[in-house]
Amino acid sequence: MKFLTRGWQNGELSDDQSNAAVQAYRDRIKSIRERLDPDILALAEEIQLHDAIIETVSWRPKIRELTITFAAIYSPESGYKAVAITYHNALLGDSRVETLRLVANDRRTELTCSEVDLDDDGNPIHRMLFEPRDEVTIDCSSITLKVSPRSDRRVHLIPAFLEDQE
Repeated sequence: MKFLTRGWQNGELSDDQSNAAVQAYRDRIKSIRERLDPDILALAEEIQLHDAIIETVSWRPKIRELTITFAAIYSPESGYKAVAITYHNALLGDSRVETLRLVANDRRTELTCSEVDLDDDGNPIHRMLFEPRDEVTIDCSSITLKVSPRSDRRVHLIPAFLEDQE
């Protein structure tokens, strides 16, 4: 995480430092807003993933496509949602894949916060901080979002991490 670090999340910063971190992230989004495609902008400003649980991670290394589906508390008004994020041309090394495998298979793990950013070439970056441990950064060429209603936040007992070798 670049702005909303684990120290920020755990309350280890002073109020001034914490507020400065949040403001720095807001300023960053404001500075790149015009260059964000609609799905990435929605992920930055509208999609609520706080306390979301990973239902599935699907990694297709041959075509570098990663899809993470979260069970999320979207808002008190709209209830629960399934949020599927597909990362196209995802750049994942072995350590990032292993981190995703670990957080997906530990059903106690929740996403506490995330950041959207752009790299120097204008490609999207999605940083995610999980509790009780781990964080991961996903670099890609584009992101596709699919949000659908669900009845609750419980995840299905299906394989949480799927890797397609074909």
